[in-house]
Amino acid sequence: MDAFSEVMTGLVKELSAFSDIIAAVGIIFVDFCAIFILLFCRKEKSVVQEQWEKAARHVMLVDEEGEFRFMPDSQEILMGRHISADLRFTDMSVSRYHAILTLEDGIWTIIDLGSTSGTFVNGSRIKDQQKLRLNDSVQIGKKTLYLRRASSQ
Repeated sequence: MDAFSEVMTGLVKELSAFSDIIAAVGIIFVDFCAIFILLFCRKEKSVVQEQWEKAARHVMLVDEEGEFRFMPDSQEILMGRHISADLRFTDMSVSRYHAILTLEDGIWTIIDLGSTSGTFVNGSRIKDQQKLRLNDSVQIGKKTLYLRRASSQ
């Protein structure tokens, strides 16, 4: 029986050493996967940034005096009086969730969210949404903003 115990004890020690090796290999594999994911994400981020710069066409919203400048930094920009709005207005004639400025296929569109005072493009109240072009005026409450090329300002 002692021989059997010795064989089993030796087998357990070998299996223990083998499981340590498997654990180490597993940790190394996970580390390589993490490095690969980080490198892939970095490359993907630069590709997305290039696409954004092309699609956004380097535009910004400015007021007539040039005191206010807003450079869109995402494909959806919530405009309104609420604290969560990306482009926030303190004017009480602006609804809490007034309008959304969106970018799709390189075209900026403004969508009125059922605001009380309305959203105006080039002086005309929009019903639902309106595609924007460079130099269009957008009136939200008392503020009139112009879609301009960022490099020209």
